[in-house]
Amino acid sequence: MIRFLFASIAGLSLVGVTACRQNQNATSNVVPETYVANSCCVGFDIVPIQGVNGSTQWLATYTSPGKVAKFRIEIDAAVLKQMTGPEKLQFKFGEGRIRPEPGSDASVLLIDPKRVLEAKKLPTRVIRSNVLPFEYVILGENQSRTADGSFNEKPAGNWTCVKIFLPPGGDDGELYLNFNPAIQKAEFSEKDSDYGNYLLAKFATVL
Repeated sequence: MIRFLFASIAGLSLVGVTACRQNQNATSNVVPETYVANSCCVGFDIVPIQGVNGSTQWLATYTSPGKVAKFRIEIDAAVLKQMTGPEKLQFKFGEGRIRPEPGSDASVLLIDPKRVLEAKKLPTRVIRSNVLPFEYVILGENQSRTADGSFNEKPAGNWTCVKIFLPPGGDDGELYLNFNPAIQKAEFSEKDSDYGNYLLAKFATVL
């Protein structure tokens, strides 16, 4: 698992609209925050629910006129690991899952990710699943988010920036998951357009 993640992170630039820098000196001077929608991201609401075995869980809701898509995000506790190389950078790695929720209308939630992830087509002949497992690395914590979708460690905020890898143990698909429990908001954003079709097909199995 780790060799895939380290190889991918080694060339990663932690600036821009879809990633964020690792926060080395979080302060208590947290800026007031409101969520501003951005065309590079698919934003949705999150409400905390009871986790198990130390995991963090949210009920996620995406609303479009007349339709509501619901799903569950589970994030297991992260483990700090040191990368190889002269800089000896440390990142937190972990595992997680996306699960379907009853009563969800997934059609609306696949259309916007298709645009954001630059997928060429909507998936067909979908085989439903009760879980979509992934691995993740935390790229930044206590980040503030600007109107253009970028993240900064100063001033401090309540955003955590995570990069997701699918499937576990591989890197066939990668995307960013940014979340802010303080304002109960989260968002998916693109890592690379080459992953679009694969990610959308995987999302279709659980959304």
